[in-house]
Amino acid sequence: MLKEYQKVYLNAVFNSFAPEYADKDSFGDEDISPETKSFLRGVLDHYYKDDETTAQRLRENANNPEITQALRNSSVNYSMINKLYNLESYFKNEQYDGPATDVKMILGSFKVDRIDGGGYQVTDVYDFANNENFFKESLPGVADFLDNLGIETDNNLFEVIGGGVQSFKEDSSYPLARSVAEYLMPEGSDNSMLVNFTVPAEDEVMDLVLPEPRPDLELAEADDYKFPNVPFTEERKGMFDEFMNFIFPPAQASTISDSNSAYSYATGRANAKAEDFAKFQELEMDDPMVQEVYRNQYNDDMNAYRSTLK
Repeated sequence: MLKEYQKVYLNAVFNSFAPEYADKDSFGDEDISPETKSFLRGVLDHYYKDDETTAQRLRENANNPEITQALRNSSVNYSMINKLYNLESYFKNEQYDGPATDVKMILGSFKVDRIDGGGYQVTDVYDFANNENFFKESLPGVADFLDNLGIETDNNLFEVIGGGVQSFKEDSSYPLARSVAEYLMPEGSDNSMLVNFTVPAEDEVMDLVLPEPRPDLELAEADDYKFPNVPFTEERKGMFDEFMNFIFPPAQASTISDSNSAYSYATGRANAKAEDFAKFQELEMDDPMVQEVYRNQYNDDMNAYRSTLK
């Protein structure tokens, strides 16, 4: 199953190919999971719950300029998450640490603002800085040759090729994914997306309305099934009628006053049974209990039919 940061990445890549009138320009609340938001709340409360908390974190990290600069800019970066949860850089061993990795890979460094009444507003731009030339690192000889010809190998398809070669060498998907992202979604490009979502003060929990159990599925799984004690829905009524008609097929029309009523009734029941039995066999149903009930009813009706021939 894809991790959340992988889903976001793939959606952004596909979005970059969409025409201007159809592409997506923002990444909002509907694009990030409640689990990731819940994790983010822990990070943001630790650093930005109130002014006093932020001042305390500044004092604690006075010797860490990367963190103090982020705190003064009301932002969060990799180092702040790693220190809080005692994590190492993802790029050291590519270990997935759940929401911590998702946040670092999706957002990197991002801006935070407290919301009146509780919670936070997170803003960022989903794009990729041109950090390295994968083609030159992977194929330096070829890169130098192309440079001498005046051919650019950075932030274009050559870089994607270089990322693929480096991924192969390192047995890691990251270089290729990163080179593709730098090519398709470089900083300041029209393909970048504005990140803007809220982290609520508390997790939002909804009452889950479960679908009504389907009788046909429930019957297959329970020996003592009882239909729910609520009015029928159209689906349940249809399922119930279908079930009852299968077990007890309706006889063909007949009248008790007819002198041949016994013959007509037995014949109708037998014919109905014969037709349904053929359908029953076509369905290849293998429930022994149902087969036994059906077989006994079929034999009873056939015996009644034969008695009219005596």
